[in-house]
Amino acid sequence: YDLVVMATSLNETRSARVVVEVTDEDDNLPVVLNRALNVRKRGFIGSVQANDVDDEVLEFESSLGPAAVKIKRLPGEPPTLAPEYEACKQLADATGLPLAAVYRIVQSEAQSKL
Repeated sequence: YDLVVMATSLNETRSARVVVEVTDEDDNLPVVLNRALNVRKRGFIGSVQANDVDDEVLEFESSLGPAAVKIKRLPGEPPTLAPEYEACKQLADATGLPLAAVYRIVQSEAQSKL
């Protein structure tokens, strides 16, 4: 495969990389790159268009309090969960638990709701 990687910035504090596959073949590389690089709605790689990736936010009452997770769904892949940082930070502050422990609890409880 021929890949071109270009650096760019999303805003003053966040950088990003644009990956372009140079090929005429129809293969599985775009899906692999989307999963590996955590590509979301802002762009596409190959044949995986922006509207093929569904992002949603699940808000629920966890055992620690109100929580939220992002759910990413790629075609043909099981959904992946990512707890929202701010919600986990508030729960960690309120409960006195380490942020990493809160993150794991919220992710586990959200997974059981799917």
